[in-house]
Amino acid sequence: MRKMKRSLTASLSLLLLVAGCSDEATEPINQPKSEVAEVETITDPNTEPVIDTVGNLTSDMAVYDYRYDAMDRGNYEYYAKEVVIDTSYYEENEVARGDVIAYKETPDDEFNLTRIIALPGEKVKIESGQIYINEKQLDTFYGRAHRVGLDLEELKSMLQEENYSLLQSKENVESNINDFENRNVKEVTVPADHVYVIGDDWFRTTISGPFPIENIAGKVLGYKAEE
Repeated sequence: MRKMKRSLTASLSLLLLVAGCSDEATEPINQPKSEVAEVETITDPNTEPVIDTVGNLTSDMAVYDYRYDAMDRGNYEYYAKEVVIDTSYYEENEVARGDVIAYKETPDDEFNLTRIIALPGEKVKIESGQIYINEKQLDTFYGRAHRVGLDLEELKSMLQEENYSLLQSKENVESNINDFENRNVKEVTVPADHVYVIGDDWFRTTISGPFPIENIAGKVLGYKAEE
């Protein structure tokens, strides 16, 4: 009788042990979910990709037949167009992010165009063709590298689809992809009385980086209206 009791006690203990192990095995394991940090962005709500048409010209406005493609976003923007430059605009207005400006390398040079992307005191860096302002991603149509209106991801899609029409050859597409992936600029602080500029077509832009405000010849208002 005692042996039977001991046997029943041992069996019961074994069952409890197995049950405990089973419960422990089936208990869900709480693993921390991988957290992907969201990139902070900075935007430009005032600048639109559409270029204005300007009529009613004043004596402070210069009309210039622009013959370079530094601002090309895929539709020959500004190229071979009569653009209107307000030469006195910044006498009464502050420089602003997104402004398309005219400048001259020397007083005797022709006008050239570029775009303001950062303002005095801001910190600018570029990583793989993406512009960052004060550690925030510049989330605008001009905030990353473009070639004839194509950014890095669009260039990669062209390569996958074997569609090279806009850049004429596979080699050109690959060259631009390589250029954009390696287009890095260490963080710089824009000096006082300067802005940071770069043209919309990074492959064709003639100037990029901090630029003296005093050398700005005027703001580009848009295309001259047809008469």
